[in-house]
Amino acid sequence: MRDAAVHGNQDVSLLDRVSLIMETPLGDSVRRVLRTVFMPSRPVVAFCAPALLVAVAVALGMGPVVDPLLWLIYLLAVWATAVLVVAVLHQHPMRRTISFAYRSEVLARLISDRSHRVLTFARMSLVIDMMWAFVNLTEGLVTSSGWLITFGMYYLLLAVMRTLLVGSARLDDPKTADILCATSGVLAVGSAFVVVAFVVLAVNGAGGPPYNGPTLLAAVGYTFFALVTSTRNTLTFHRQEAILGFSIAGVNLVKALVSAFFLELAMVAAFGTAALPMGDDDLNIGCGVLVAVAVLVVGLALVAQGSEARHEQEGA
Repeated sequence: MRDAAVHGNQDVSLLDRVSLIMETPLGDSVRRVLRTVFMPSRPVVAFCAPALLVAVAVALGMGPVVDPLLWLIYLLAVWATAVLVVAVLHQHPMRRTISFAYRSEVLARLISDRSHRVLTFARMSLVIDMMWAFVNLTEGLVTSSGWLITFGMYYLLLAVMRTLLVGSARLDDPKTADILCATSGVLAVGSAFVVVAFVVLAVNGAGGPPYNGPTLLAAVGYTFFALVTSTRNTLTFHRQEAILGFSIAGVNLVKALVSAFFLELAMVAAFGTAALPMGDDDLNIGCGVLVAVAVLVVGLALVAQGSEARHEQEGA
C-alpha cells in the first residue's frame, strides 16, 4: 500500500478517505451518535433486558403474520441486544475476566495481538467452511437442490480464499504471499456473481436460508457483530498497511455482507413486505444487487492492494 502523503492525492483510496473522514469533526460526531445509541445510561440499559424478552416473545407469538409492527419489534430486539452486549463488555467483571485471561500466554496474545487473533480465527473458519461446503454440496446433489448446491459452492469459495491467505502466512517470500492475497481478491470478486445466483434462485422460489424464530434472532446478532468487526478490522489493517490482515478482514467482510443478504431474504419470507411500497421480489433483487456491488468493490480492493504490494516488493 502506498503512502498518500508521498504519492499525492491521486493515490488516496476509498478506505484512506473513510479513515480520514473518521478523524474529522464529522467522524467525531458519528462516534458520539453511536455512543449515545449503543452506550446509553444505566436505566436505559436496565430497560433493554425485559424489552428484549418481550420483543422475542411477541415476535415468536405472532409468527409469520404480516404486520408492520413486527419490523419495529425486530429492530427493538436488535438494538436491545447490541446495547446489552456493549454493556457486558464494559462491566468490571468482564474486565477482571480479561485480566485473568492475560495470565495465559496463549490467551494474552489472542486478546492483545489483532493480527494473530484474525489469523487464528481465519484458520478456525477455514475448517468450518470446508465442512459446511461438503455437507451442503452432498445434500444438494442428493436432493437435486439448486439452492444447497449454490450454498455449498459459496462456502467452498470461502474455504479456497481462506486457504490461500492462511497459506500465505507461512511463506517466507513476501512477493508470493502478495500474489496469493491478490488471488483471494479475484475469488472475492467471483463471490459477487454467486450473490447474483442466490438472487435468481430466491426470486424463482428455489429455496432460501433456513432461519425462523430463535435462529432468525441469532442470525441478526451474528450479522451485526460480523459486519462491525470485519469493517473495523479492514480499516485498521489498511491504515497499518498490513496486506495479509487486510485480505483476511476483507474476506470476512465479504462473508458478513452475504450473511446480511441471507438475513434480508429470511426477514422477507417471515414478515413479508405489506408495509413497504414494493413486493418481495423487488426488495430481494434490490438488496441482492446492492450486496453484489459491495462484494465486488471489496474484491477489487483486495486485488488492487495485493497487486500494489507485489509491485512495491519488486521495486524494492
